[in-house]
Amino acid sequence: MYGFKGGGAAVLNEQGTIDSQVSANQTAGFSIVKYTGNNTSGATVGHGLNSAPELIIIKTLQSGPGYAGWAVQAAALGGDKYLWLDENNGQQSSAGYFNNTLADSNVITLGYFDVTNDGTDIVAYCVHSVPGYSKIGTYEGNGNANGPFVYTGFKPKFVLIKSVDQAGDWIVFDTARESSNKMSQRIDLNDTGSETPDTVFEFLSNGFKLITSSAAKNASTNNTYLYWAIAEDSVIYSQGTATSGLKAQEFLEADSSGNSVVPEEHFKINLWTGTGVKKFIETKLSPGLIWYKKRANDTK
Repeated sequence: MYGFKGGGAAVLNEQGTIDSQVSANQTAGFSIVKYTGNNTSGATVGHGLNSAPELIIIKTLQSGPGYAGWAVQAAALGGDKYLWLDENNGQQSSAGYFNNTLADSNVITLGYFDVTNDGTDIVAYCVHSVPGYSKIGTYEGNGNANGPFVYTGFKPKFVLIKSVDQAGDWIVFDTARESSNKMSQRIDLNDTGSETPDTVFEFLSNGFKLITSSAAKNASTNNTYLYWAIAEDSVIYSQGTATSGLKAQEFLEADSSGNSVVPEEHFKINLWTGTGVKKFIETKLSPGLIWYKKRANDTK
């Protein structure tokens, strides 16, 4: 289970042409946005972050035919491109989802298609990179088992990758399921398959390195891959002031009154074994978003 710390109770955001309810964790560069679409190309909706999102995942809350997809905008690919989180297709082009426009530091721009902007209630998850905590970007494959090194500025705990120039799954590796730096157990977010052996990465102190020539992760030139990495140390030290008696990397934050407080984690991975009865899972944070997937049984 992957837990992302939210921003608490949602508040009204009136920055766009469509009002939204937003729970924004600006420290971690993550917000949850709920709005009702209006079928108007070029409509905008506020996202509550202080920087432009680099990754946006949108899903209508309406069920039924035509409403199943999870539309994704990635800033690195350009405003005219989109992906599907629930499919393995490469990038596609259409103005119908995001009006060929990237989100800016205030709003998301919408097209007119059902998934992002029809008359239903819709939710958007928005993320941008935070130095030392998370990094969203792309890398180019080289088709070699001695693959590219991707610099993140931290040792990753979680890496999600997606081939964008050709078909490929949304593949996740994390340190909760692996005890060494060499990552060899993948989970695919878009299909119903179980956890699969697949040695792809080495997680290093300042990034990750590809150690496969597989086309889905590291094909030859002219193949681009999108990634989202989160640091092994997922505590964010906003004040940056060392305190007496603590290790060099440990800091205290201050609350709104200037009182020192212990900084909180903003991302948590939990593993458990199901028992068929109600179970409490301690996350040690208040998650705004939870992704979970069975490791041994078929489920998305």
